[in-house]
Amino acid sequence: MQKQLEICEKQKQTVKTDLDSMQSIHNALLSDHDRLQTLHDMLIADYDRAKYDNSQLKLKLKNQKVSIALIFYFFANN
Repeated sequence: MQKQLEICEKQKQTVKTDLDSMQSIHNALLSDHDRLQTLHDMLIADYDRAKYDNSQLKLKLKNQKVSIALIFYFFANN
């Protein structure tokens, strides 16, 4: 009976050690997830800003091309 009790105590300690290890890993993963979520949100904001800036630059380029075309047209007809 004493031998069985010792075996059970050893198993209990092993399980507790494994549980503590798993809880530590779990907490680290939760922390990593939070950091990755923050990074993801920042990257989405950066992407949206870059996309907006790109569309504005394309619009400016288009307007500049139209202005240049009008200037050439004006000088060609005068």
